[in-house]
Amino acid sequence: MARVRTSVAAKDYPAYGIKKGDTYWHWTPYRQKRRMSATPPRPSQTETNETKADLYGIQEEMSDSLAAALKLEAFEDRLEAVKAAVEAAHEDSEGVYEAFNEKADNIEDGFGHETTQSEELREWADEVESWRDELDDYKEPESDDPDFDLENFVASIPDGPQF
Repeated sequence: MARVRTSVAAKDYPAYGIKKGDTYWHWTPYRQKRRMSATPPRPSQTETNETKADLYGIQEEMSDSLAAALKLEAFEDRLEAVKAAVEAAHEDSEGVYEAFNEKADNIEDGFGHETTQSEELREWADEVESWRDELDDYKEPESDDPDFDLENFVASIPDGPQF
């Protein structure tokens, strides 16, 4: 993950919405151009490992979708939006799980045996799979229960692994 720093703009950066005198965030991923933002960057923006960045992006998308769902007026609309957000995260994370396993397989095929890197990738894949299993429990909430509280239900949804 790239180190994020803050600075005060000495000039305008209109492409980033930064004006002279504003505090902004900047970071430089390994062997890439410097990036900057008027707001603090999200983990998916600063992560240099593409697969982990995808995972963080899925988590951020789910978090944003859940927050937007709770702002809807009708209970049924909120409930459907929560279900959709959890289902989307569950489906999208399958690709991340497969990518970690594929990377581990490629390393093992290249070396002819298991390495510490392939073990780490398998551990990451296992963590993603565990998160996916946890999300299965949240796909169909027990909304028929008279004591059901959607806000508490959403707050209990696991955020996912952070590496």
